[in-house]
Amino acid sequence: MKRSKWAIGFIVLLLAFSVLSAQYHFFLRIDRYWDNDGIFSTDNRIQSAGTSNTLRAKYSDSGYADLSADSSGNLVIDALSGVIKHQYDAAAYTTFTQADAGGLTINCTSDGTASVTFSDPVSLGTGELTAGSINRAADIMTLEIAGTSVVNVASTGANVAGTFARTTTVTSDTTDGAGTHTAAEMLGGLIIRSGLTVGAKTDLTDTAAAIVAAIPGAVIGSSFVFYIQNTDNDFGVLLDGGVGVTISPNDPSTAIPFANTGMFLAVCTNVTTAAVTVYKLGHSVH
Repeated sequence: MKRSKWAIGFIVLLLAFSVLSAQYHFFLRIDRYWDNDGIFSTDNRIQSAGTSNTLRAKYSDSGYADLSADSSGNLVIDALSGVIKHQYDAAAYTTFTQADAGGLTINCTSDGTASVTFSDPVSLGTGELTAGSINRAADIMTLEIAGTSVVNVASTGANVAGTFARTTTVTSDTTDGAGTHTAAEMLGGLIIRSGLTVGAKTDLTDTAAAIVAAIPGAVIGSSFVFYIQNTDNDFGVLLDGGVGVTISPNDPSTAIPFANTGMFLAVCTNVTTAAVTVYKLGHSVH
């Protein structure tokens, strides 16, 4: 009987030792595994134990993406293909494709009309927006441009419809002789001419190169209207073109009589080798 008790006790002791030993080795194996590749913390996170903190989602050797954090706390997604895909289902998803040169392409694919909707204003900073088309589904779209610089709205294939309120800059030229009107003065909209004491004078426009350069994003057909108001009491003012500028239909123009305002339309006819044609549309008594 004593031997049976001793045998039973020994078996129980052996079982207890085996269980404790198994638990010990189990936890030891876990610790050793994460010591090599990271530390598994109790607050639901994976933290690096070394210099790498990368978590890899791998489909194959040629298809995987790495997720990590940099020293500034930024989330870094390194996709082998350069494409990040946000998927609603197999037919509706958005891809973000990063080019090596830094360009980002956003492409939406869906069961219906694919688009990107911004619920808040989008700030471009000092950047530039280049668009194939900007569409407004209904009503009127208002384009507000702040600042005092020249704004050029160019249309190369369709009509630009609507009402445009421009900022006019009025300049005065009192030269008692032939004056030269700069591109900025012409784009300003109104030049007041006076100061002639001896006969009519022929003023000169700026060069075509200067006019084209003063129009941001100038294309063939970019145009603007400007006026020359002759407030002189006795003599007329004619307008001739600077280098690369042609006056039409007469070159130089017919005179703007005193107490009259002449209206001109300047049109860029070439922006590579700068050329501009200035059309005199007429003059009227003011």
